[in-house]
Amino acid sequence: MSWQKNALRDVLRLAGCLFLSSSVCGCSGAASWKQNMEYGDEALSANNYCEARQYYCRAVDEAARGGKASQRLGRSLTALARAYMEEGRYAASEPVFRKALTAYRQSLGDRHLTVASALSALAACYFEEGKYVEAEPVCKEALDIQLCSLGADNLHVASTLTNLAGIYQRQGKDEEAEDCFSRALKIYDRQKDPDPPAIVPALNKLAMFYASQDRFEEARKSARRALALQEKRLPAFDLSLARTIKTLAAIEKAQFNYDESEKYYKQAIAILERGNGADREFLCDILDDYADLLFIQRKYDEAEPLYKQAISACEAARGPDHPCVAERLSDLAWLYKNTDRLQEAQPLLCRALSIQESSLESDSPLLFKTLNKLSDIYVDDGKFDQAEQLYQKSLPTLTSVLGENHPHVADVLENWAMVALKANDTVKAGQLQERARSIRKKVANEK
Repeated sequence: MSWQKNALRDVLRLAGCLFLSSSVCGCSGAASWKQNMEYGDEALSANNYCEARQYYCRAVDEAARGGKASQRLGRSLTALARAYMEEGRYAASEPVFRKALTAYRQSLGDRHLTVASALSALAACYFEEGKYVEAEPVCKEALDIQLCSLGADNLHVASTLTNLAGIYQRQGKDEEAEDCFSRALKIYDRQKDPDPPAIVPALNKLAMFYASQDRFEEARKSARRALALQEKRLPAFDLSLARTIKTLAAIEKAQFNYDESEKYYKQAIAILERGNGADREFLCDILDDYADLLFIQRKYDEAEPLYKQAISACEAARGPDHPCVAERLSDLAWLYKNTDRLQEAQPLLCRALSIQESSLESDSPLLFKTLNKLSDIYVDDGKFDQAEQLYQKSLPTLTSVLGENHPHVADVLENWAMVALKANDTVKAGQLQERARSIRKKVANEK
């Protein structure tokens, strides 16, 4: 999420500087355009997403009246796309980001730095959607423009290299990811200040990369270097420290050092509480992660209040209908399932599903995950008809997106067959199992 915010902030800042220095400010309607943008920003900062979009749409209309692409149009479209992103509606933001990029290309040329920032914003959108293949060439183009315009030692180049490393990592391209991390860190180390504050996010991301490869000592070394730099420069309860401590907690958790991990989570939460929970979005993440740690240790009584606090923090930061709220509701519901509180779990998952259906694309993995959780709970509660309805609802979309012979389709068919068996419908169960076996056989033959 931090990458997304940085990319959007950069494109708006660059576009704003160019806009103010150009003659377009003298055009009629500029005051109205500026007012709509300001009102939109105010609404967005208050999480009034619908109102923000209305103002930004008016700004887009004002900017488009000349009939030609302009920097003002690109800036308006970027703001509108940002509003969709902040709301968690990534699929809706994507075409708007593409239109903004086109406006900047037409008004500034293909090799302008603002175009590079717009490309970074689009890549961030793809990343949030899980479209890593699409994000890669877009991020590479942004990097190429920055290298040509800013040189190989610029901090913006280092930041984009770190983002590209994340894209590679999600695709399993570990060698390419590590190379990008290495190049980024060398840029930071070549600065006049050998340990600039900007290096800390890169060190934390590198630490998590190492942890994902079970290279835990390297992971700890990277995160501890980041923490040492921060402790030299920052007050003891600076919120930035909590982010690095959270990284250390995640590393210990990945290596099953639960006591050490818990110590770090408590330390990070204490810093946030000292800051009166100023960053509610981060507070939500760290509470949820800490609750997950307790959950896997079956400390359900301790995990439950943390999940509830995470939901409250997320609602305060993003509003009640944001996809991040749905994820936290799903986590709490799963705790209830594991403590045989099915009646409490069901409404939480139903609310989560409603949020996701209105904000995510129909092929979203998160949506399918929630559908499967809810169907599992229906089965445990003996509500076989409702469980079957969910499988009937999800299977056509899953098949159309992944193909008829994808292993995930076989997973759904097998789960559905189990429901049919429990409902004593042996004929349907046999048919579903046969379809699943056919898919498994085809997948095995392809290998």
